[in-house]
Amino acid sequence: MILMLNIFFRGSVEGTAHCFKKQLGLEGENMMSLELFLHAGNISVPMSVHSRKKVYDAYFDGYFGIVSEEIRRLKKYLKKENSVCIWFSKKDADEYLGMLAVIEYLSGKGKTIYLCDYTDIFELMLYHDNYTITDNDEIIKNELVIDTLPEKTILSMAEYQQYIRELNELKAVNAELRIMKDGKIQNMPEDYIDNKIFQLIGNEEVPVYKIVGTILSEDLPRMLAFTNYRLYHLLESGKLILVKQGVVQQGVYGWAKEFFKSIVKIGNQR
Repeated sequence: MILMLNIFFRGSVEGTAHCFKKQLGLEGENMMSLELFLHAGNISVPMSVHSRKKVYDAYFDGYFGIVSEEIRRLKKYLKKENSVCIWFSKKDADEYLGMLAVIEYLSGKGKTIYLCDYTDIFELMLYHDNYTITDNDEIIKNELVIDTLPEKTILSMAEYQQYIRELNELKAVNAELRIMKDGKIQNMPEDYIDNKIFQLIGNEEVPVYKIVGTILSEDLPRMLAFTNYRLYHLLESGKLILVKQGVVQQGVYGWAKEFFKSIVKIGNQR
């Protein structure tokens, strides 16, 4: 059996993989998450966090540092691992884009690259509740039921060339937003969700969490980074006005800003 580094693009999926590593055939192997959020912002250098700092800051304050640490962790693993398996789903833009970016990053590093397309069980891995706490405070591990396990396949030269070509085409456009549509990554303009935001607000003063919740459920599933990023841009440009800054109490540390609890309305500059 070949031992290798397994890369996931969502922390929740990595957590499920850790919890069920025996069932997934990952015992004794290293696992890590690399949440790059490549659906939004500049991808001219996909593994550069500086080019997407505003996107990461919009996701939540301090996330820029977390991504930087994940990339440093990847570099440490690569010093001792000769084989890498990239887990990805074709249903999700960030997963697919992450796969493209890592393939490019590993180019010329002398690593054997495997791919594990787990599209068929993506939703199950993403949303599986690994444990349940009973009324008696007992922790029960919930079984993960998978009919057919995804297979690891070695990356062929033809696949490598195809994926690098695809990434280069996306880089050439370097759109503000990339979504998965009709089984393919599609470039979208920066104002892709602006009209939806304005429709949701109308003539009212609306909490940010209601806007974000609707867009994530109806338009951009799992794309909180871009949704926040765009809302911040509309506020900075005056197209939206901050009516009330949301705050949250942080124990003994007092109060802190909480963007989702903020209230906004449409500005005069729209």
